[in-house]
Amino acid sequence: MKKTLLSLIVLLESICCYSQTSEPVYIIFTSHENPSTGIQKVTSNYLAASDKHPHISFFIKKSDTWKNPPIEHFHFDVEKLRKKREIEPSDTMEIRMESICFLQTIQPVDLDVMLPEMTAGQIEAWLKSLHDKKLYMIDRNDIVADSLKIIQARYKIPISY
Repeated sequence: MKKTLLSLIVLLESICCYSQTSEPVYIIFTSHENPSTGIQKVTSNYLAASDKHPHISFFIKKSDTWKNPPIEHFHFDVEKLRKKREIEPSDTMEIRMESICFLQTIQPVDLDVMLPEMTAGQIEAWLKSLHDKKLYMIDRNDIVADSLKIIQARYKIPISY
């Protein structure tokens, strides 16, 4: 019990340190279809005229009843979008492939380790600390042979939240 509590405290401190810097936050996880606890990655089937590719949403769930606003990936066609509104930096997020060795150069937050130890309230507070930070999502299901997919994303607290 003490070891688990100490591990959780160290993990939360490291997360807070990530959140207080302008450095990107890398988040690694294993997505599941419909988890009661875990990450669900949903790729939109709809492609709007201003989209370069479909939106991707990452839902973090602690129980069947608790849901939070998702971490989201967007990549708009800025020329088409500019006709509707002012362009924001988060309108063009990247998806890139890296060598598996890239994992040795970063210190990702491992949600597979973190989520089971946290309460819904702790997850909510952590997500709020990520508001408008540059996030990079790494799904272990997207690791193939010696390469991995990195999806840039953001967490934005809704006005009504």
